[in-house]
Amino acid sequence: MNRFGPDFRIFGGLESTAFPMSALGACGMMITTSNIAPKQIACLNDLCMAGKLHEAQKLAIELDELMRAASLDTGPIPIKCMMKLMGLIPTNEHRLPLMPATPELEQQLEAVVKRYRLAVKPTVVSS
Repeated sequence: MNRFGPDFRIFGGLESTAFPMSALGACGMMITTSNIAPKQIACLNDLCMAGKLHEAQKLAIELDELMRAASLDTGPIPIKCMMKLMGLIPTNEHRLPLMPATPELEQQLEAVVKRYRLAVKPTVVSS
């Protein structure tokens, strides 16, 4: 990396390598899990950037199942399904050739959303 100079930046782009890359000096993460757990992913990045690697490692371990869930099918199928389960998007639709999550996958992802308490509370609109 030294050959590229101080302005060269590396970002993690896969859940499976986000923590190790950040711990080794990457300056950020662009991962799909950020769509369903933005505060947790931002905290993981901030801890790494601050050199608090023990705390970051602990958080990465806590987020492991959630991050692995993003890879249970072809992206973005699992993330969009979890976003629907959380109430962030109205439907679990995809452009062809992608298809919505199977009922079995949806059950698996719903369990992850519940374990991580990611469900968004419905907004009540008063008239």
